[in-house]
Amino acid sequence: MANEPDAASDVLLEINPETGSRLTVLSSDGRTDQYSVSFHACQSPTCGCFSVELVCTPLGDSKGVDTGTCIIALDIRERGPQQPLRDAEQTDITLTRVVADGLTSENWHQLRAWLVADKRQSMENMDLDSLEAHFPSGVMTDGMMVAYDEIFPFAEPLTFSADGQSWCADDQYCVQPDCTCTEAVLSFFSLEERKTIENGQEKFPVDHSVSVVAAVRYDIRGRSMKVEDSPSVSSSTARRLMTALEEGCLDFPEVVAERRRQLRHLYRRSIKGNVKPHSRPAVATPKIGRNQPCPCGSGKKFKRCCGR
Repeated sequence: MANEPDAASDVLLEINPETGSRLTVLSSDGRTDQYSVSFHACQSPTCGCFSVELVCTPLGDSKGVDTGTCIIALDIRERGPQQPLRDAEQTDITLTRVVADGLTSENWHQLRAWLVADKRQSMENMDLDSLEAHFPSGVMTDGMMVAYDEIFPFAEPLTFSADGQSWCADDQYCVQPDCTCTEAVLSFFSLEERKTIENGQEKFPVDHSVSVVAAVRYDIRGRSMKVEDSPSVSSSTARRLMTALEEGCLDFPEVVAERRRQLRHLYRRSIKGNVKPHSRPAVATPKIGRNQPCPCGSGKKFKRCCGR
């Protein structure tokens, strides 16, 4: 194992995909350990975990484990060591804790950006015939529609600008194999940045509070839309947001068509050998804001309860 750095160690993580990433640990006794770093994460695009491993190879006089490398296992969402820490010879538990405590908010932001990019890269190369996906039970029993990011948590969001604000469209699809509909339900959210300041520095990632502003049914084949009934939203608002989405995402029809195809393909595979899928018309499920109360009644925010 590496010489144990103490809790007062300073940590410097430099992430540079072009020239190589490097980790420097400065101990209070004056010793400096340097490592070249490569990053590894779960390659399943349907997995929503935030676990990242830093595979560190000692440089110079640094002392790594017997194999010459050590692994730092981090949970980016919790900004700390993976729990429980993996009981493996190459996992340097002490170094993991020191690095987790010493990383800056910017470092965590960079690690999150790397993870998202890596997950999206895995989506580009995914094989739908071998991919494992778990669908909500309501799809089978109630014919519920499925949100794309519910199956692919790291998918590129459908974001756009309108009225000087940033917006996002949550896209849901009917996945019933015997249904001939070609619709997607789009729920529009206004993204309002809420920046939390910690020790004089901006916290990453920035939290967003979201609330449904409007919803439309979009016919993928006919490229037409129908506003979902809502007493609090005018039809003109929904149409304006839909127009802004189409203008901001020029390949929007192709994107939603491909997302529908992927979900239906995965669902057909998931129900093979199971009971016959529900044949009632699909029902869109409302999106719950991460900062809204959890519907389970726990009293916690959704993101801290069932939304995890």
